[in-house]
Amino acid sequence: MKFSGVLIKKYGNRRLYDTAGSRYVNLDDLAELVRAGKEVRVVDAKTGRDLTRVIMTQIITEDAKYKADRTAARTVAAADYGVRRGAARVSHVVSEIRV
Repeated sequence: MKFSGVLIKKYGNRRLYDTAGSRYVNLDDLAELVRAGKEVRVVDAKTGRDLTRVIMTQIITEDAKYKADRTAARTVAAADYGVRRGAARVSHVVSEIRV
């Protein structure tokens, strides 16, 4: 049975080559293809071994890491805001006590 999706070849230098688009791609490009509903297969260029699961796992891991980093950044920003507001309130209270 012939594969009708997007065939990606992974080379030894870790580069990924989209055979349909005749271009090198990265993990973000592959993630976009999958999100767009394209069927993607990744094979080792030398051996022909199917690496799709490995690459998709890597994409999921990177995506989760990115989301965790964004969540952590939002948490730090919210905490910073809270501390600043809290510090402003404390300063205000202290200045009222001194008067």
